[in-house]
Parts: sequence; structure tokens; C-alpha cells
Amino acid sequence: MYASTRITSVWTLGRVHLTVFLLGVFVGLVSPSTALGAEERPRVRVVRTETPPEIDGRLDDEVWKTAALVDDLTQVVPVQGAKPSQRTEFRILTTDKALYFGIRAHDTNVEKIDADLMSRDAFLNYNDRVQVVIDPFHDRQNGYSFEVNPAGARRDVLLEGKSFAMNWDGIWFAEASIDANGWSAEMMIPYQSINYDPESDTWGLNLARGIVRNNEEARWADPHPERYPADLGNAGILEGMLGAGQGLGLEIVASLTSRYIDDPQFNLSESQTDPSGDIFFKLLPSLTTTLTANTNFGETEVDVRRLNFTRFAISFPEKREFFLQDALIFEFGELQNNFLGTPENGKPFFSRRIGIVQPDPAVDFFVPVTILAGGKVTGRVGGYKMGFLNTLVDKYENVSRQNLTVGRVAANVLAESTVGAIFTRGDPDGLVDNSVVGVDFQYRNTNFSGNNALTGTAWVQHSFTSGVDRDQFAYGAKLTYPNDIVNWSIAYKELAENFNPELGFVNRPGIRRYDAAFRYRFRRFGFIRSFLLQAEGDLITDRSNLVESGRIRLTPIKIETSIGAVLEMSYQHTFERPFADFELPGNALVEAGAYHYEEAALLIRGSRNWPLTGDFIIGGGEYYGGTRLLVMPTIEWRPSKHWLFGVNYQMSLIRLPTGESLTHVVVARAAIFFTPNISWTNLIQYDNVSNSMGINSRLRWIIQDSREIFVVLNQGIDNLDGEVTRGRTEPIIKVGWAFRF
Repeated sequence: MYASTRITSVWTLGRVHLTVFLLGVFVGLVSPSTALGAEERPRVRVVRTETPPEIDGRLDDEVWKTAALVDDLTQVVPVQGAKPSQRTEFRILTTDKALYFGIRAHDTNVEKIDADLMSRDAFLNYNDRVQVVIDPFHDRQNGYSFEVNPAGARRDVLLEGKSFAMNWDGIWFAEASIDANGWSAEMMIPYQSINYDPESDTWGLNLARGIVRNNEEARWADPHPERYPADLGNAGILEGMLGAGQGLGLEIVASLTSRYIDDPQFNLSESQTDPSGDIFFKLLPSLTTTLTANTNFGETEVDVRRLNFTRFAISFPEKREFFLQDALIFEFGELQNNFLGTPENGKPFFSRRIGIVQPDPAVDFFVPVTILAGGKVTGRVGGYKMGFLNTLVDKYENVSRQNLTVGRVAANVLAESTVGAIFTRGDPDGLVDNSVVGVDFQYRNTNFSGNNALTGTAWVQHSFTSGVDRDQFAYGAKLTYPNDIVNWSIAYKELAENFNPELGFVNRPGIRRYDAAFRYRFRRFGFIRSFLLQAEGDLITDRSNLVESGRIRLTPIKIETSIGAVLEMSYQHTFERPFADFELPGNALVEAGAYHYEEAALLIRGSRNWPLTGDFIIGGGEYYGGTRLLVMPTIEWRPSKHWLFGVNYQMSLIRLPTGESLTHVVVARAAIFFTPNISWTNLIQYDNVSNSMGINSRLRWIIQDSREIFVVLNQGIDNLDGEVTRGRTEPIIKVGWAFRF
């Protein structure tokens, strides 16, 4: 008890100092003197043509000889500022309807070209690749990233400040080919697929190439390891963009979904065939209206199983196209999703709350709630970004139809910062009358003290729930120095007991949370490329400053080699004070009380350049008055660009005075990529908590972006009292076809 009281007093004083410090920093940040001048940005003027090239991955069209040429890339890593090991040429053309890039990636060692990924939206950092980043408003705030590897695999990402949406899929085209002297790629980005400022003759632009065997990256603009190619604050300039057109700006997507459901547990056997439709209309080239009717998400990938070893609710990431389009406009106060795609405690809007009854973590089949209709307007006008979303969801059980609304607006301030507001109204569960209002300031300076970056945010929210008249506020602030050598952050957040954003995500109200992290990287140019030292911690108290949770994590060793292999050792001290008993997966009971415990972990990660690679994590130590052992191996085999196999196994053995918990989770993947646009992926998952297996088999044929055919099979297998039985069976066929005008 003495230790907890001591921690409380220290952090009470620390909270005062932290609040004063953050306020002082923010006052200083808005001064122009803190933003030093950026380096001279490179420029290129696009060449306009009436005869666009054919997108076939070969630069043999005569028109490419007239294109604007960029061939002066600079190495970022491993030797910052050096000449790249291989020459790269980017050629740029435009018509009235689309922007074209032709890339010639010379290579003196063709047999070493790495191109064993073919899936749409694969993480192409594991392959050789080229990347084009555009900022169509040239406001250094938002944009799009497009990547292609030598096998023709494509990846597109939506960018907004320091946030990004990897699940976004725009309509664009790319092909690639390998020859005796390297490889080539061609991209076509229709103007109708993006939002842009029609009055601006200049766009932000950056170009990059990655060569995996050297762990090398080279860029055209901003060649500093402190930032990424997608950081738009110091992008180069693309001139000559006046005249970009979108036709009528109208796109109609008609879909037909047919499914059969056979569920012996509920004695259900029925077939359904449902039409649905989406309409996209450009009110302005910078502003898109989207309408959806009878929306169906049957082709969406299932969630990967996770067991919850905390006493707080967890959630799953958004994967539905309607909500992913322009999703970052609705991001608020840096309460973004984490690397798993799940929201941070206190987020005012989380789209997964619309149209889905949240499943138990061990259940593959979430319960969909019909979205009868929905509409949204997203984009930018002048120096403002805005988003408005309204959906009508059908009733389930005894809950009436619900109308759910979200509005967001933010203004560009300073060079790279925004100040904005958010509003939500509606309760997806139909139980209370609920709304939320909030304001936020997001500061970003990618030229702080030279070429370093500094970001910060401050926000406040208030919920209004029927029957509740007090303690419904939340506020927080965060300051981050996110750079290559030195990286640190400090943050504070407070959520009142009754703060309740029904359209957002809160799993732990009535708390004050403090976070701090520091990392130092030593860079070398031999086989060992980097050596990290890292420390991070968090402290959570109630609003009377009684410590509820605390964590200090130290990473004294993290080594990364020139081929991307990693060795990491870490130590963690944890304090938890559950006020009530709770049950862990596997039925072990954690009793109420105060617990200090220590754990250590070892991570070994193989190079992603190897056809057969994987991770191995082992950790354990004390745990809630007992012990815990975690073992998590992952194996991935890519025999060629057409095949991918992987298995992830997670074992947890927990021994407490109240009992023992042994859990297993197995996730296996097998995929065939016939072409970059035709794939058959299979996901098999099992855990011994639900004693069930889920199989998701998904054939996807991208005839053209937004013209797709899906054939999906979801199959459940249950093991009840030692008897294996067939669970829910659900085959689905969906055809979607887009028409553009």
C-alpha cells in the first residue's frame, strides 16, 4: 500500500507539471519562429498529351519519350544523402482525365529482384517497389500513396496529417514487367478517383524506390530518415495541373449478393438474394457525395481471432468499403486506431459501431444489422476539410430503426496544422438519446529545428446522454518528437465517469491516464544496421488519483540487420488493481486486489526477404499473484509470387492461486495468386476457449477496380463435449459493377 500511495503522490505532482509544460509548449509552437525554413523543394512540370500510353507495364509507347523526367533520387537509407545503388527514372504525363507515371527501375543484378508478393494491398516494403505520393490540394496536409512492385502488386493508402488508412481502395490501374536490365511499371490515376483543388496549378509530389536486398530507400524529395515518403510537409512540387477534369463526376456501383445460410444451432436454413447500390457524385472536384442503399458487406474479410486477457472490452478494425472511403476526415484528436486497427479509449466516432452487433472475440460470424440507406459528403473546400455521415439501420430484436449521424469539420492553420470540431448523434443499441461534441487542435511541424518533426494535439469532448446530468466530459493532450534517431512522446488524458460516446469507443471511463516513451537509435552501415534503446510507461488512476494500473517497459536490446532480421529483448513491470474478480479465458479467476508483477520477453524475427521466414516470441514471469508463460511462433512460406502459406500459434499458460488457464489460438492462411487481380485466400482459425473452428475461403476476381466478383464460403465447426459437429455454413456470391460518367 505504501508503494501505491507513493506512486500516487508523485504522479499527482507530475500531472500538474505535465499540464503546465504542455500548455507552455503549445503556446511556443504557434510562434512562427519555431518553424525553420525547409530545404528548397524540387520541381517538375507535367507534360500534357492527347494520346495516353497503354498501361501494360512496358514503356514502349512513343509518348513516354515526350514525358517529364525525374531521375535524380537521393538515398535515404542506409547512407543518407548518398547516390542510389541503382538508377531510377520516373516519367510523368497527364490528359484531361488522368495522371500517368512511367517508371524504369534499372538493376544490374536482375536475378536478385525481390517480387514474391502479388496480393492487392500487400505490405510491399518486403519487396522491391516504387512509390508515388500526391498532395492534390498542395496544403501539405492530405494526399494519396500508390505503390507497385515488379510483379504488378498494387497498394494504395489514404493520407491525412500523420494518420493513414491502409484499407482504402481507390480506382486506379498499374502493370509491371521484368526484363534483362531491370523492371518497369506504369500507373494511371483517374482524376475522378481522387479529390483535388481545380484552381491550383501545383500539387505536392514525392517519388521513391525501395530495393529490399540492400534495405535501401531512395527519394526525389525530402530524403531524410526522420520522415517517410508519405509525409507531405516537404514534398516536391508538380506543376502544370490546371485542366484536370472528372467528366460528370458520377459513379454508380450496382451489386447483387446471393447467400445461403444453414445454421443447425438455431435450426435456420434460408437463402437470400439482395440487390444493393452506391452512388458517388462529385459536387466539386474536391467534394464527394456518397449514397448507399440496402448495403451488403458479405464479401468483407472475417476478423482474426483474439482472446481478451484484460478486464476491459476490446474491438475489431473497420473493413467495410463504404466507411473506409475518406475515413480519415473523421479522425479526431489523434485518438486514431492502433496497429491492430482497433480504436483508442475515448474515441468519439468509430464506424464499426454502425451496422454490426459486436461479436464475442472467439466468434467468426458477427451479426450484421441491415443498413437500409446511408449518405455522406466528404472533402475539402478552401482551407477546410469536412465530413457528414448519416445512416439508417434496420431493427434487430426489439430495437427500432436507428438514424445515426456524424459531422466533422477542420480548418488548416499554420503550415501543417488543423483546428476542428466533431459532432455525433444516435445510439446504435437504441437504448438512450446520446450525442457528443468535441473540438481539437492538431499541430504538425516537419521542419522543427532543421529537418526534425514535432507533433502535438489537444482536445476536449462532452457527451450528452438522456438521464445523465454530470461528469460527461473528456480531454487530453499529447506531444511527440517522432524522429529517426531520437523519438519521444508524452501524453495526458482524462475521461469522466459518465463520458459515453455511443457512436465511439470507450472501454474504461472515470480515469486519468499518463503516457511517456523514449527511444534512441544507433545507426550503422555494416551487417548490423541499427541498435535501439527504448523505454515507455503509462499510469492510470481514478479521478481521485488512486492508482489503478501502471506499466514500465524497457527494451535494452533491439538489433536490426541489413536484411531486416530483428532481435529484441524486453522487461516489463506492471501494477494492476482490479476492484472486482474477473475471469480470464480458460476460466482462471483473478481476484480483486493489488498486484505488482514482472515479466520478460524475447523476440526473434527472420528477414522478410527469405522465402521461409517467421517470428518467435517467448515471454513470461509473474502474473496476478501467479505465473504466466507466452509462446507465439509464426511461420510464413512464400515459395513463389503465386503462393503464400502461414501459421500463427499463440499459447498462454497461466497459473494462479485460484486455478490454471491454458489457451491455444491457431490462425492458418493459404493463398493462391493467379494474377495480381485474381486470388483465392483461405483462413482457418481455432481456439480452445470456444472449442470451435472457423473457415473463411474467399475467391476474388478484380476485373477492374470496382468491377469485381467474390465467391465466399464461411464454415463453422464446433467441438461440444468431445463431439465434433458442423456449425454455421454460409456460401456467398457477390457481383459488383461500377459505371462512370
